Amino acid sequence: MDSTSSTAESATDKVPDWAIVLTAVAAVIISILGFFGNLLTILALPYPTRLRNAATYLVVNLAVAEGIFCVTILPISAAHLFTLYMTSGKPLFDDRGCNVFVFLRYVNIQAELLSIAAIAVNRCVLIAIPKQYPRLFSGPKTAGLIAAIWLVSGLVMTVPLLEARQSSSKMQSNNSLLKNGASSSDPRLNKPRVGLRTRDIRIARTIGVIFLAFMICCTPVSIAHYFDSKMHMPTLLLLLHPLYWAQYCINIFIYVFMNNQYRDAYVNYISRWWPNFKEVSRKTLKWKEEATSDNSRRPSRAATPNTSSRFNVRKISKCSLAKITNVETPGTSNEPPGTPQLMPKGATPDLADTCL
Repeated sequence: MDSTSSTAESATDKVPDWAIVLTAVAAVIISILGFFGNLLTILALPYPTRLRNAATYLVVNLAVAEGIFCVTILPISAAHLFTLYMTSGKPLFDDRGCNVFVFLRYVNIQAELLSIAAIAVNRCVLIAIPKQYPRLFSGPKTAGLIAAIWLVSGLVMTVPLLEARQSSSKMQSNNSLLKNGASSSDPRLNKPRVGLRTRDIRIARTIGVIFLAFMICCTPVSIAHYFDSKMHMPTLLLLLHPLYWAQYCINIFIYVFMNNQYRDAYVNYISRWWPNFKEVSRKTLKWKEEATSDNSRRPSRAATPNTSSRFNVRKISKCSLAKITNVETPGTSNEPPGTPQLMPKGATPDLADTCL
């Protein structure tokens, strides 16, 4: 089947039963947490109008890929491990079933990696060429990008399925290339251009932490796979898989702790079904809602007068100064009729006294 099953299957007599059971239980727990966490992300993030943008929909697509993994691949992996434990090494599927399982697994992984890469490109475009961002990541283009992610992921894994064999070395090289591409964009994310909104900077930092968590979860398993052919350590390789699977359920915690707007989206969405959740969050989690959480518009700042406004102010000020300078006591002026005069205190000016 996959790397987990092949490890336990090829050396069942060398892997202790407790390691098989522990990994299977971990797969079940991560599957449950990942399913509900990613489902909440899919429903909550697009709920506020202000978050309905390309970055959010790419994050939602990542949650879809991770949610599918949690409800399909992880339960099957857990069932396979329990079968190995109860039957002393008999696999859950035959060769054909294993090939189909591997195909589905790597299509999902490929979609996850491409989604992460698309999010990285999205943030880099916003930082590097912000003026082109609305054109490059419009609604239709973002939808086409998401569709292309899944189409390419399926096509890439079709050839190994037809050849009826695994291509783990090829997938590992692809994964390393995507990881390097994602990590190479981090320095640019850490140095945004002047003028970016605080929201965009926070989202970029959140995505950067997601990349870091992805590397932490995947690197130990990749290293163990590399040395397993030389040192043959199936127990360690098996026990490292829960760490690899953890990436499918930790993103929601990253969103909650790193991004205030995402956190508000979760709290406000849950409050639709649990009205007291906001109050509970304020007391137990010290949650404080941002001023823009309930509407899509930011609070207005003090307006800065534009050029025409400043010109009008100066013009009026000069006109008023001229009136004051040229005014004499009423009734003693030698100026022709119609010249603005200083009005007595409390008097009501007529239209002739207005400087237009």
